[in-house]
Amino acid sequence: MPRSQWEETFDQLRNGLVPGVDPDGVALQAETATRVGAVDLVTLVEAVSGDADTQVTGYIALCDLLATRLEQGAGQVLGCLIINGDPDPDALAVGLDGMLRANGTFTPVLPLSVIQASDLVASGTVLLDVVDPATALLEIAASRSPRTKTVAMTALEEIDELAARHTH
Repeated sequence: MPRSQWEETFDQLRNGLVPGVDPDGVALQAETATRVGAVDLVTLVEAVSGDADTQVTGYIALCDLLATRLEQGAGQVLGCLIINGDPDPDALAVGLDGMLRANGTFTPVLPLSVIQASDLVASGTVLLDVVDPATALLEIAASRSPRTKTVAMTALEEIDELAARHTH
């Protein structure tokens, strides 16, 4: 997909998945804070191309930003990496390493293909609807040692099932 079309698609997905985000926000990245009961939830959404190296960079960047938001007082965080292609299991295995921080902090980043994100938006599902189950399945995968391609592939299958449950 050409870059200008990808940016437009990302804007539509970002605004559908995280309502209330500034529509004039920085292209290919968005952040919003939501109050869920007594907890402040910070959601960061970033778009990346389909190649594995770019996905790894996206996971690392989001995990670092989420850790910063937790240090700044957010009660809960969730990152979402919208991928222009399919999530790469090797990239997710590296991402899982970054999600479980050395200090025990967990910074979940949910990888979604454009198709999965589009299906969620079309069904009216927002990230807030999937934050708890997504965080739980990512935390289980990140807690496995070693975090291998097989562990990542299982997590991606579970994410696919989670997305499918919310779109049918």
